[in-house]
Amino acid sequence: AIVLAVAGRLAIDGDLEPGDIVAFTGLATFLAIPFRTIAELFITWAGGIASARRLDELLQAPHRVAAGGGAGGGSNGSLGLHFEAVEAPGLQQFDLSIGADEVVGVASADPDAATTILRLAARHLAPTAGTVRLGHTDLGDLRLDVVRGTVLVDDASQPWLRPGTVGDNLDLAITPHECDDPARHAEHLAALRLAALDELLERDDPLDVLIGSRGLRLSGGQRQRLAVARSVRADSAVLALLDPTSALDSVTESRVAAALVDARRNRCTLLLTTSPAVLARCDRVVFVSDGAVVADGTHAEILHEPEYAALLGATPLEPRA
Repeated sequence: AIVLAVAGRLAIDGDLEPGDIVAFTGLATFLAIPFRTIAELFITWAGGIASARRLDELLQAPHRVAAGGGAGGGSNGSLGLHFEAVEAPGLQQFDLSIGADEVVGVASADPDAATTILRLAARHLAPTAGTVRLGHTDLGDLRLDVVRGTVLVDDASQPWLRPGTVGDNLDLAITPHECDDPARHAEHLAALRLAALDELLERDDPLDVLIGSRGLRLSGGQRQRLAVARSVRADSAVLALLDPTSALDSVTESRVAAALVDARRNRCTLLLTTSPAVLARCDRVVFVSDGAVVADGTHAEILHEPEYAALLGATPLEPRA
């Protein structure tokens, strides 16, 4: 505006030709972008400094649980997970033992209690009392890298997916060395079949399907099934999943539940869910209420418990004579 005002005045006085006005106006227009960039630079700089300070605080923060120093023991298929008289947020004198080759479903009347169990298994949280053991070793005595390499936990109700392709996400479940294995492609496809991802398997190359940031190119059910496929593909000694089928329709849920339990039949597996389709497939079901174990048995056996049946939206069975 100032350039036009000055140029106009000079043109009226005869000191400037019309072509010169156009030239000055063009220069002023082109200068607008560099000036705006310079102004934004200070905002970007300030935001970057603040972010760097927060990142530094995070990197310098101590672990929320003690690091531990033990290397643990046992082969990939010989470790069980045991909670003994555990006290933690939402849990009171909680006892649960899962064998090395057992698939156990935990149905909790309190969602916070289920989340606490998951965090304890992952050692994101230490119990205020009691013990969580991996095999014969207190989880708190193990190095964190040993725990992370042995116990895989995933909140499958809100799965985290890596931006990129389906194959990129399944690669997270295996080592870099295994990524070069010729069998990688076939085993990835087998994991997708297990998770009933038929719509992806119909593509020319399912592993190259782009899923977008946080998997937003997929539906909620597809994201959840991909997370389940990735968890099973890892073949960890201990697997704990929270609500692995909550976004699926009943038919797909039954397929995934059956395949998931069969795939983990000889591994220690903890499924935290209130899905009857999943619980009915488990070797054993534990019902948790008020932070403690109320019933322990097969799904059919503890359907006699009214509170358990009500949680699942089922009609309680009459006790056997």
